[in-house]
Amino acid sequence: MRGVSGGERKRVSIGAELVTDPSILMLDEPSSGLDSSSAEMVVTLTKEISRKRNLCTLMTIHQPSTEMVAQFDKLILLAQGKLVYMGPATQAVPYFENIGYPSTNSNPGNFFIDLMTIDFASTEAMQKSEQRVQGLADLFVKFRDGGAKLLPNSDKEISGASGALTVSGSTASTNSSKVVSDITEEQANLVLTEPPSMNSWLSEMLVLLKRDWKITMRNGAFVWGLAVQCLILMLFIGFVFFQLKKDQASVQNRIGTLFFLVLVQAFPVVIPVMVIIMTGRSVLFRERSSGTYRMTTYFFARIFSFVPVIFVPYTIMHTGIYFIAHLQYHAGKYFITMAVNFAMLFCSIGYAFMMAMLVDRIDIATTIAPVSISFFIIFSGNLANADAITPVLRWIKYVCIIFYAYSGLMQNEFNGLEFTCH
Repeated sequence: MRGVSGGERKRVSIGAELVTDPSILMLDEPSSGLDSSSAEMVVTLTKEISRKRNLCTLMTIHQPSTEMVAQFDKLILLAQGKLVYMGPATQAVPYFENIGYPSTNSNPGNFFIDLMTIDFASTEAMQKSEQRVQGLADLFVKFRDGGAKLLPNSDKEISGASGALTVSGSTASTNSSKVVSDITEEQANLVLTEPPSMNSWLSEMLVLLKRDWKITMRNGAFVWGLAVQCLILMLFIGFVFFQLKKDQASVQNRIGTLFFLVLVQAFPVVIPVMVIIMTGRSVLFRERSSGTYRMTTYFFARIFSFVPVIFVPYTIMHTGIYFIAHLQYHAGKYFITMAVNFAMLFCSIGYAFMMAMLVDRIDIATTIAPVSISFFIIFSGNLANADAITPVLRWIKYVCIIFYAYSGLMQNEFNGLEFTCH
């Protein structure tokens, strides 16, 4: 499949940030990895949006073209972490000409980079270029503190600019810290504080549900794996415990049937669901950091995207086992059995969410999850008598999802059932 291009990905990323209607938009090298046409399109689009929404937009760029430089209202030029220019973009070249550095390139961006780059060809060249950069920084400090009036009130204009700013230099981390330091405290708070949701809860949930459903359906191994697994388990368990009678031997078989029904809703559900959630966790953190949507809408949309894929095959499996194994043929008991199984499935999905958010790495999570479920099996009430367990560990059964599901199925099946003993 073709997927999306780099330019499309950049534009979607910008659109995702604009969902919350921010006051400041900060873009870190949005043109990286793009061809000249796509890069210029991204910058043009950003400027149009900035004008329409009255946004203060800051953009870091290391190699801007002539067309891109022409798009910017103000420039901040950094070299080795030192500020060498800050002011209107149209006055940048005249400024350097006035201080003795006439333009040597038709592209202003290349001219700025050549002027500010350290030359590592030789020790002498490096020292010379470092002196030039230091001289540029010193000249701008004098200019800003009361030198020539080529750029009047530049600091005031920069702090309230409603356009695009570019940063060119040799160190991206230094660039970012310098740009942020030039933002007022009030503007910084707007960036760091999560903005209020701009959409209703239901609209957010529906949009996320549509996306999560597509993601789930694209995972063919998960969808078809569950379907085939449920079909095989239905036939296997159903015919192992085929047409249970009401004699003394059937007591153990009924217990085994119900216990196995609970187990197949734990391991085969928790592990794959947990892996799918963890693979999309980086997207969640990125979108949540900008307040794109609520955590509750993400949680419910993700769960509902799993419901058809998990509940449909498991409903067929439970129904098949129920009638093939000949559990009590009673409508009320059948629906109670299905309700308990559905509750167990929801708990398994919730447990997968918990593990996916508590553990950072998939390989560690896929080790911890089976071990923790195995501990729950011990306290489920089948392998060990719950009341006979030492009081130090007895409390675990109250947080054990398998214990509640197994107890519910046992009480529902054996209540009112009469056996013929020999």
